[in-house]
Amino acid sequence: MKKAIVLSFLILTSTMLGASENAVWQQGKLNGKVKSVTYIEKNKLNELKEVQKITYFPSGKIKSLELSGGLIIYQDEAGNSWRQWDFFLEKDSIVEYEDGKIIKVERLKNGTTATIIHYEYDKNNYLTAKYYYSPNGTLKGSDIITNNESGLPIKIQIYNKDGVLKNTINRKFNKQGRILFFQYIDETKGVDFKEYWKYDKNGNFKSSKETIRGNKTSTYQYTAFDKYGNWTEQVKTSKHLVPAKDNKKESVIYTDTVFRKIEYYE
Repeated sequence: MKKAIVLSFLILTSTMLGASENAVWQQGKLNGKVKSVTYIEKNKLNELKEVQKITYFPSGKIKSLELSGGLIIYQDEAGNSWRQWDFFLEKDSIVEYEDGKIIKVERLKNGTTATIIHYEYDKNNYLTAKYYYSPNGTLKGSDIITNNESGLPIKIQIYNKDGVLKNTINRKFNKQGRILFFQYIDETKGVDFKEYWKYDKNGNFKSSKETIRGNKTSTYQYTAFDKYGNWTEQVKTSKHLVPAKDNKKESVIYTDTVFRKIEYYE
């Protein structure tokens, strides 16, 4: 029996629109009146790792978020593994705003509605809960959200349809609202993933550190910009300490490149 391990969006796809809050895709302030941003990530072998697109209304509010596939490692029972790009299309389309807040999202998979998400807010208009339903109205799960005094989500508890806690996400932010610390806890499997970030003067990633399957440290360089001064190419160089023979660890260095295509309202 094959076991699939998703490399690139272990965390990302767990919340989809929550990814728009994630520093991975919201680095720095974008100049100009942005219509859409597409992120195309490739590794040093020029293999496509993942593609994500965020579209905006002219007002600047998010209209939709698409995630269209990823590089996956497959492994069989004999321990043989191989890499393969698997295509799928998940799209979160915001179908209802109220008083400037998202209250309903339709999640499509390969063009078909798979999930309806309802949002709830407190008296301060801070998001406190998301409820996930199948198209026929059956509850699929929920996210219960704790915010800091600025309304940023510092804790998300993810429950299944039976109300059992599956995952917990913890975050810390700086004064500018950019994420400094991210922790993902799989309450059922005991997986504990942590990531830390530092930023440059423009609010873009400068360095990061993460802990899963060994420690990994990364630095970021921005090598191309468009006429508005927004970066269009980011090179991430990572040093990964991974388990080796005799209970030792070996260092693996590799690069990933993100190409960012930005479309503007002219």
